[in-house]
Amino acid sequence: MRSPQSVLEELKFVRSLGIREVCFKDWTFGVDHRETEVLLDEMIEANLGISWFTFTRAEVLNQNLIRKMKKAGCRVLQIGVETIELDALENLKRKNDLEQIKNVFFLCKKENISTMATLVLGLPGCDEESFQKTIDYVIEIDPDYASFNIITPLLGSKLRANWESQGLVDAE
Repeated sequence: MRSPQSVLEELKFVRSLGIREVCFKDWTFGVDHRETEVLLDEMIEANLGISWFTFTRAEVLNQNLIRKMKKAGCRVLQIGVETIELDALENLKRKNDLEQIKNVFFLCKKENISTMATLVLGLPGCDEESFQKTIDYVIEIDPDYASFNIITPLLGSKLRANWESQGLVDAE
């Protein structure tokens, strides 16, 4: 993890090159609230004229953080929704609070930050009916964009080992 000061210095350099929009390739921007607050405060104070977008999760966001992100130039938040099938997520050691997700999408809309719901197809335990329920939920939370991704059992992951043992993927 980089210090807020080093990120700010890089943003200043990037801006000096004429770049006005960046993506923070952080899978969960804001997970360290203290460091995130410092970075956002410094970005606001520096007034760089850079807009940005990033990936995050609903459980790390709240109204104050979303408001500060907007003030610091955030234009789009890509928020992991995955599926509404909580059992399927639990098997992957992930959790979702559907009310919290709904609230975060509402708060982003209120603060005029565009949203992208990211979803995963092919999770173990999900079928066509569960996928339809997830689509209905996504329509309800009303993101500006939706990204549908097919699960990929990465080499070395527990999911890959399970799928190999079940004959769902070739070990080679």
